[in-house]
Amino acid sequence: MKITKNIVVTIHYTLTDDNSEVIDSSQGGAGYYEIESLLVGVYDVSCEADTYHKQVKTNIEIIENNTTSLDFELTFAEIAVAPSSIEATLEPDETYTTYLTISNPGGTAPLTWSARIKSLSDRQSSLPILTQQQPKVIGADDVNPNPSGVKPDCTDAMLDLLGSFPLNDIGGTYGIVCDGDFLYTGRWNANGYDKYSLNGEFIEHFEIPGVNRTMDLTYDGEYFYGSPESTVIYQMDFESKTLISAITATGNTIRGISYDPDNDAFWITADSWYGPLKLISRTGETLQTLSTIDNGISGFAYDNVSEGGPFIWAYTPGEYDKHILVKLDLTTGEALQTFDLLPYGIFGDESVSGGLEITNAVVPGKYTLIGCSQNDIIFILELADDPLNWINIDQKSGTVLAGETMNLEVTLNSAGLDDGIYLASINIKHNGREVTKGVVSVPVTMTVTSNKGNLSGIVFDQNNQILEGVKVTATENTSKITYTNASGQYSFEGLKTSFYDVLFEKENYSPQTFTNIEIKKDTTTKLNVNMESMIPPTCPELVYPGIDEEVMPDITLQWEASTPYTASGYKLYLYNISNNIWVEENTDIGNVTSYTPAEPLEIGAQYSWRLVPYNNVGEAEDCETWYFQVVQKGELTGVVTDEVTDLPIENVEIFIEQLSGNYNTTIYTNADGTYALELGPDNYKVTFSKFTYAVKTISPVTINPLDTTVLNVALEPLPIYSIPFFEDWTAGSFTDKQWTIVPPTVNWDIFNYEEPYGNTAIFHWAPLLENYSHRLQSSLINGVGKDKVYAQFDFCLENYILSTVEKLIFEVFDGNAWHTVHTFTNQGGSIPCSAFNFDISQYAAGKVFMIGFTAEGEDTNSIYNFIIDNISLTSELMAVEPSAISDQLVVPTTSQHPITITNLGPKALVWNAAGLPPWASLSASNGTIAGYGSDVIQLNLNSGAVPSGLYQKQITITGAGELASEIIDIQLNVWDLVINPTSVNDGLKIGETSVWDIEISNTGPYILDWEVNLATKADWAAFDIESGTLQVNEAKVLKLTLDATQLAQGQYTTDFLFTTADGLIEKTFTVSLTVYDIAFSPEALYDVLHVGETSTYPLTITNTGLEAINWNAVITDNWANLSALSGTIEAGESVTLDFTFNAAGMLPGDYSSSMSFTAFDDKLIKEIIIGLKVLDEDTDFQKIPLPLPNSWGYISTYIDLDKNGKMTLEVALNSILDKMVIMIGHEGFFWPSQNTNTIGNWNLETAYKLKMQKEGLLVFYGSEIEDKNITFPAGTHLVPVINSNPLSAADIFEGRDIEFAFSLDGLIYWPLGNIFTLETLVPGLGYLVKFNSETTLNFQNAKSSVNQNVVSIFENTTPWNDAYNTANVHLVGVSENAASALQIGDFIGVFNSEGLCTGLTKYVNKDKAFLIPVYGDDFSSEYIDGMKEGEYMTVKVFSNGKVIEVDPVYNTKLSNWDGLYVTNGLSQIADLKMSATGIDADEDVAIRIYPNPSNGIFNISGADASYQVIVTNAQGQIVYNQKLSSDRLDLTNQPTGVYFIKLIGNNQTVTQKIVIR
Repeated sequence: MKITKNIVVTIHYTLTDDNSEVIDSSQGGAGYYEIESLLVGVYDVSCEADTYHKQVKTNIEIIENNTTSLDFELTFAEIAVAPSSIEATLEPDETYTTYLTISNPGGTAPLTWSARIKSLSDRQSSLPILTQQQPKVIGADDVNPNPSGVKPDCTDAMLDLLGSFPLNDIGGTYGIVCDGDFLYTGRWNANGYDKYSLNGEFIEHFEIPGVNRTMDLTYDGEYFYGSPESTVIYQMDFESKTLISAITATGNTIRGISYDPDNDAFWITADSWYGPLKLISRTGETLQTLSTIDNGISGFAYDNVSEGGPFIWAYTPGEYDKHILVKLDLTTGEALQTFDLLPYGIFGDESVSGGLEITNAVVPGKYTLIGCSQNDIIFILELADDPLNWINIDQKSGTVLAGETMNLEVTLNSAGLDDGIYLASINIKHNGREVTKGVVSVPVTMTVTSNKGNLSGIVFDQNNQILEGVKVTATENTSKITYTNASGQYSFEGLKTSFYDVLFEKENYSPQTFTNIEIKKDTTTKLNVNMESMIPPTCPELVYPGIDEEVMPDITLQWEASTPYTASGYKLYLYNISNNIWVEENTDIGNVTSYTPAEPLEIGAQYSWRLVPYNNVGEAEDCETWYFQVVQKGELTGVVTDEVTDLPIENVEIFIEQLSGNYNTTIYTNADGTYALELGPDNYKVTFSKFTYAVKTISPVTINPLDTTVLNVALEPLPIYSIPFFEDWTAGSFTDKQWTIVPPTVNWDIFNYEEPYGNTAIFHWAPLLENYSHRLQSSLINGVGKDKVYAQFDFCLENYILSTVEKLIFEVFDGNAWHTVHTFTNQGGSIPCSAFNFDISQYAAGKVFMIGFTAEGEDTNSIYNFIIDNISLTSELMAVEPSAISDQLVVPTTSQHPITITNLGPKALVWNAAGLPPWASLSASNGTIAGYGSDVIQLNLNSGAVPSGLYQKQITITGAGELASEIIDIQLNVWDLVINPTSVNDGLKIGETSVWDIEISNTGPYILDWEVNLATKADWAAFDIESGTLQVNEAKVLKLTLDATQLAQGQYTTDFLFTTADGLIEKTFTVSLTVYDIAFSPEALYDVLHVGETSTYPLTITNTGLEAINWNAVITDNWANLSALSGTIEAGESVTLDFTFNAAGMLPGDYSSSMSFTAFDDKLIKEIIIGLKVLDEDTDFQKIPLPLPNSWGYISTYIDLDKNGKMTLEVALNSILDKMVIMIGHEGFFWPSQNTNTIGNWNLETAYKLKMQKEGLLVFYGSEIEDKNITFPAGTHLVPVINSNPLSAADIFEGRDIEFAFSLDGLIYWPLGNIFTLETLVPGLGYLVKFNSETTLNFQNAKSSVNQNVVSIFENTTPWNDAYNTANVHLVGVSENAASALQIGDFIGVFNSEGLCTGLTKYVNKDKAFLIPVYGDDFSSEYIDGMKEGEYMTVKVFSNGKVIEVDPVYNTKLSNWDGLYVTNGLSQIADLKMSATGIDADEDVAIRIYPNPSNGIFNISGADASYQVIVTNAQGQIVYNQKLSSDRLDLTNQPTGVYFIKLIGNNQTVTQKIVIR
């Protein structure tokens, strides 16, 4: 929203409805109001008023100093429901259908409604108790829910045990569910389901491919659901045994589940056995969270059938031999009731609670809780009566457009009910005006009366002897049969009150029939019967031909059946008298009353015939013979044509009747309209008829013997109307479209109602008619070529009384007969004007047909009128396009597809859509379309709703009361490359690495070729495999390595891009790494003390990061102390603490522990190892000074290690074996990691070169070496100090024939070179000494005073790297003469062929000789870090910012005068010849960065404070980004490695690679 404060504006609003009537105002008159002092900006403005629909207008701009006017027109819906109540009286097993009309008569907006049936009575018949085994039954009721005693029968109260039966399979059976037809159980440990009948009979076991296992189960009326105790809910079809789909409810572990039909959602346990309970949608979204009991919930059921509900019933607690039901409040989660099932005594040992379900299918008329005790039994408990199985409505919700109506079909069914009054109400919630709280309640009353009686009696013969085995048949609409017993008695019980025909039959007895025997309510009607034994039948009576009658050749003989003694058959005697030939002689023709000879009789011949009837007793005797004459024929012939087209008409029915006799026959015209027939001489009436033509009769037609009569006829075609056909009676008469009334009556008329109805066809009550039937029928309608024909019309019934049955029958004539389609009666009272839809295709499609409305009944006084209007006949009701929709999507994406629904008829079309799967939705699922209109809705496909795969489903669009139905085949092909996990977030200390397993899987439906690439450069993250192929349902584990060995402290993020399916699927995999570090020096502290002593060491903590850190330290040992236990260190700074070892009060022994340092909110934890060795006061020892980690040193000892025999190096150095790298002596080397020792034992007469990897403690114990003399042969040796006291170097070496004595700290005793910086020999260290001849050194106590050695420490301000002390050394001295060429502060360095500085010294004492230690390469490291043997040593001088190439002149009196590097070599530069070449601020390079490599301190010259300095590490991370504040750049807080420095300023950018060593 755009807002400008303190601007006062005014907005005026006029609130009106859509009829421009003022609704409300705040000021200024009706409907007018204003809002003042709004801030300038853009607003959304809503307007609401009671009984009106809220309206919102968006993006309304308020302009400074302007008044914005905004008017609203509010709409509303209105509801009217008729009738206001429903009453009906039914007999048992009867159904009754009526209609509720919901209309929106005066509304201006759509009316939405939903209906629910509520019981007002619990009147029900007693119900059977279901039991398959006979358990111990214990009563239960609401007052005391805990069973207290054994009762012989159930009490018909809540939670009564109605039955139980054992499970077929006990291998993991858990869940239970019912679909109304069967019971199903599922297994928690495998894919498997068992199917049972509703009375517990096992039917089958089956599995569902793709399903793992399931816990609790539920059913939504179409599919079954269950979870394998994960985030997934399977959607399953148990009939087809297929997995339909899956719902993912992220963050949940689902065990219990129950479908909630009121919200079309699922209740679940969110944490396996425990709550909270959650209501989730079909897409996995959480709709409600309910905190509840902490019992273990194994299964539960949603209860919306108990009074006061809905509730949740939970089956608990998931423990052995405990079975407790808990009823939960769905608002508070409170346990409203608990019920212990264990006293029922039905459970096995160590049984555990399982699944739970509610159903009304197991026990008729009851809702029951059915539960599964795991691997044990299924039990059934009474929950509530099912009072509403006698009433049903065909729709539960809908929308009624403004001014329109909708019919709700209501069906009452008395099947299985006792006599009584049943009460319910249909409660209709809506958004319309009127009616309290938005609910219309229509009371429904159904009265059931049994009206039954009995019939019984005794059957005798004519002699009054009882007859056994007589078949007695009582017939009303249907027949019931029984037989008399040995006493001659028969009985029918429970006959519906009515009139019956009763037939008595027995072999050899004449059957007896009694009609209209009345059965009265609660009365036994007595009917005793005497049956007569059969005698031979009576001879039959002649019908045709009469005696001596002249007949046609194709005659049919006819007679009346024998009475009173009936025949079971007849024998025929037919004789040709003229030719003396039997046509039939004693031929049994069966029990018939006519006979047609197989061949026409001979013309002109005389015949005789006689019938002899017979039955089981015998044949009739003396039956009369009859005579007739066959006369000569004439011929009738002609052609039948169409009066309009003059074309012949095929298949015209021609009915010919003999005027003077009984002869008649029917023939049909041929394809060319012709017909021909031979007839006997006489006068005939000939009738020509064919559907769609007017009937024509001609009489008399005379046929003469041996003559041909020609009779050509033209038939008048009746008018035929085409489809679509519409009749709204606008013309005001029936004759306009050829409607006729059969038989005629004035009760059918056209009546003009007021708008909106206008003219209608009406059957009125006056004049009064009784037992009437009058059809209003259409003219012919042409359905030829139509596959479907639909009839739609509006119908109303205004009823007066219910005393007689009055009907309006909708019929169709198919060319042969009238067929009843639907019958409306007055027995439900008035029927409001409603639209009705019928499929009449079976009678009308492909044919010419008529429709009719027959008013029929007993007395028109019972009604006011029947009304028919807006009749529509159409072959198409609805078209839906397209018929198929297919798409392929990656997860998770959506797509939209338009669907067009077209109303092909003139009447409004109400449509509904069904069958949507979880991965598809519609923008609207129902609607109403005006005549010949169309709607476009959107189908939304969502690949995020299902796992990858191919999904197919059919959507059904129905219209016109489901007469019209169109199928849309939808298909969704979901592709996905599943990556698990979807991202990685890790934290590492500097130097650490981690490896993650990343699973990629192809869940289908196609093979995927994949590859992964870094979207952004990051050397610290890499996959072991970068491409490959995944088969369908294949998974592959990739190894992702995160490497912090070359990273500085900080946050790192990079993205990998997984690509597959030709780029269709691209998935970003984000890797985040946090590197933590603080540096400690030293990284471990060790000491050895006598009891009571203390020692203190510095501990430096350095913040190597780019931001300040807070640190904390924890020390738990009383022998260790730190001067501070917490603090803050700024970025790049250090703090030095005092660490103290304190052996006071300690017992002798070894003590080891650690100090714990935490930083970064405890994300970084570092342990500093501390160790103290405490000795008693009498123990002599020497602590050897060890070099720093990754550094070299010379070590020796004055302790007599040989006192008890030679000591191996493995023993001597045991305490540091895991901390050292290598030790080198004169005789060889000792390399523990390589298991190599070529030195053997410790030699007390030599020192050793030692390289350490970590801090350590090396202590030797024992007495001091007594013999202080050591003799060294000529050559260079590492000389030990075998005295516990420091010694003067001059006392040891003066007067001895030595070349030099050198210390690794750069000090030297060199008489020839006149350099004596090495003044004191320190116990524990060693020294490199070159002897010119065999020499004996005496290490007695010092004769002279001892001065502390002064080690030259200088800051390297050159562009060169610091030289690395490798302990391999070539000593280069600079004489006084050569030094005279230098200036104080100059640097002189020695370089190898690669330009690496291998020796560096700063000249500080004018005209004094000095030493340059030049270091050789360290073979134990991976880098070239020194001179190679025999390599030329290049000498350079850095003076006043210039690098000067030096041509040194070596003293040839020394052996190493050629300038080549030799380990332990000695050279002297006698003179220096210099010329400036290299780096100069005034020369080639304007900006210089030096030294390079360095220890992290770099000098920058040639750039001022306007330059921006940006430093990135090798991974591209910016580690420094500041303005240049001085000519020095301090990167000592960064780890060793390669970096790039960029200086931006003065219209230039300078980039240089630098190295920190």
